[in-house]
Amino acid sequence: GRGGGGGGGGDMTTLATGRDFYAAPRVSPDGTKLAYVTWDHPNMPWDATELRVASLDGGTGTPESARTDDHELASKGDGGTSVLQPLWHPRTGELYYISDETGYYNVHRAGKDDGPVLPLPHDFGGRAPGWTLGQQGFAFLNDGRLAATFVRDGKSVLVVADVASSDSGEATDVREYGQDDGLPSNFDGVVADPTDDDRVYFMGGEPDAPGGVYSWSFPDGSGGAAPAPA
Repeated sequence: GRGGGGGGGGDMTTLATGRDFYAAPRVSPDGTKLAYVTWDHPNMPWDATELRVASLDGGTGTPESARTDDHELASKGDGGTSVLQPLWHPRTGELYYISDETGYYNVHRAGKDDGPVLPLPHDFGGRAPGWTLGQQGFAFLNDGRLAATFVRDGKSVLVVADVASSDSGEATDVREYGQDDGLPSNFDGVVADPTDDDRVYFMGGEPDAPGGVYSWSFPDGSGGAAPAPA
């Protein structure tokens, strides 16, 4: 339904309803689809959720129906899987997300039944996925590569992989980066530079130093992590 906005007089439209909780709305690059995560009490987001996708009308930007049951179920809905952190690929328009169906929070591609794109025994959802809103444990670089982080032996690792060369199957050209490449021992929240294929930003730090926001270039670029400019 529609309602008046407070003070400004604008219209507000309900795009999805019928569940107890909603999170992580993400509009596709072409503006035609809305992805979101939803779940019901007594589940918590790390227990069981659904990833739904609503088709948006080109003129109004709204779905034909606001009922969540009418929206496409984009993830496996077995009632016991935690699906979080949806993100549209900026070039292919495909939808990605993390799911714990394998026992780890792996990155998956919606609409595919060929397993995770990074089938590694690690969690790619950041620290305690689902405990706070706005978490994003993976991102897409400016050139379309997937960038994700996990922790191995107490230290953070950055994984970068090609997911755009094939529309199915596992990622290719998978590369890992860590302290030996100039990264701090602990970091997460990777964000891509929109103008530079080889630069990322993230929150990080060392056990003996205060945390901060860093920029880092891949070894074939300038290399080394440095505090982001003010």
